[in-house]
Amino acid sequence: MPPRLLISTSLLCLGVVLTSVTAPLTANDLLQANRCQVIPLAGQQVAFQIDGIEKTRWHFGTSYPRPFFFPFRGPSGASLTRMGHPGAPNHDHHRSVWFAHAKINGHDFWSDNTQCRIRQKAWLAYHDGPDEAIMAASLAWLDPDGSELLTQELVSAILPLPNGEH
Repeated sequence: MPPRLLISTSLLCLGVVLTSVTAPLTANDLLQANRCQVIPLAGQQVAFQIDGIEKTRWHFGTSYPRPFFFPFRGPSGASLTRMGHPGAPNHDHHRSVWFAHAKINGHDFWSDNTQCRIRQKAWLAYHDGPDEAIMAASLAWLDPDGSELLTQELVSAILPLPNGEH
């Protein structure tokens, strides 16, 4: 079994803990959508929404070398990140927000020009709620032969803040 690396990531807030409901749910509770949601989408994507408005999207499809978040929207709704670099065609690895490293046991996971890949293996959790939306996934870091060098457990959350911030 490869070594495990726990990397907790959240959208502007770290250290979120999943909570459990201790009071029984009412019919009204079941009819109301949670304010913060993780919405599975087609094309191996998941949207993070607050009040029905997408704030970011997790892309984990195999057409990219590693998973990433795009767009990453600020309070105005404009994306704070971009895909690619407008003036440098050799910077196609600029895909908004993602995590990688150039040296893992001599393998380069940073560059798009290698056969190393980071792939989502499994969903560990989805959580929608009035105060946060959280997803947790298990990611495999694969060398060019497809051997798993390590397992990453990614936990990401979005929380509404005052003045439309998140």
